[in-house]
Amino acid sequence: MPTGSVETAEASKAAPSSSSENTCAGLTEDEAVGQNIATVPETFPESGEATSWVKASDGTYDPCAELSYVVLGIKGATASSPFQIMLFHHGEYLGTPAKTAFGFYPEIEQSQKNQITVGYRWPEGTESNAEAKVRAISTFTYNAKTGGVDHAGDFPTYKGMSADGALPADVAVEAGAPAAIGGDTPANAVQGTAPVGDIATFKTEDGNIRCDMRSGDRGASCVAESLLNNASKGGSVETGTAGMVEFLSKYPTAHSYAPQAPLLAQDEGITVLPAGESVYFGDSICLAESNAVACWSMTGTQGFYVTADRYITF
Repeated sequence: MPTGSVETAEASKAAPSSSSENTCAGLTEDEAVGQNIATVPETFPESGEATSWVKASDGTYDPCAELSYVVLGIKGATASSPFQIMLFHHGEYLGTPAKTAFGFYPEIEQSQKNQITVGYRWPEGTESNAEAKVRAISTFTYNAKTGGVDHAGDFPTYKGMSADGALPADVAVEAGAPAAIGGDTPANAVQGTAPVGDIATFKTEDGNIRCDMRSGDRGASCVAESLLNNASKGGSVETGTAGMVEFLSKYPTAHSYAPQAPLLAQDEGITVLPAGESVYFGDSICLAESNAVACWSMTGTQGFYVTADRYITF
């Protein structure tokens, strides 16, 4: 079970001097949220139409508590919309439990004076969003020595999320695919650049997979050299073991095809996207692993996951 310190908005500050247990902020819940909500990263910033956070809970903030919280949602939220949590110590804002805003309203319990327990919910299989269940539990504990918050437990590991946060039951992303596939833009995503024309290109660390991300709503394409070469070994487009894969926002699903002119034939000037990092360009998001890539649409539900051995589309 992973443990560690939470990266709050003020994680690097020095530990505070000791204070009385009775220390209380002179701020109401609305005032404490109002003064700090602008520091919480907005959702969907890559679209150019970022959605601001709004308070989604009442009565959970305590200006005298060692650790209290307020849940944030977005305007017009649905069941699967992203939610975030603001953490407070004696009314002083500490930050959020995670950089990622997870879908589905969390179940939170004040388990101790200095600790909250968060249950992260999501549906699986053929379950509807209304049937989402708690499938990951984390505890967050205020650490008086560091002035920060310690994390223990698990964050969500759902896969196959579509761009709007829904979980399509017909998406079967294989084990090993990044948990964020198909979801909202990862917190560490950077905007891609197009050195030539209107196409941003990158490759994985091992150089096997190369991808084009096109401007506007023209989607993304990826090819693994190992899959190009696999056709001579019995691989096929139909089985996802040969050819290239792409999605275009005007089509309902991603598709694969036999390569025509290998996009990525030239290596010069192609940026390496390190494992664990992601990039957005046009209406596409791509997230790299050391030897695999997941790409999906920000405006639709299409996407793909490609490895050295095969790819899947949705």
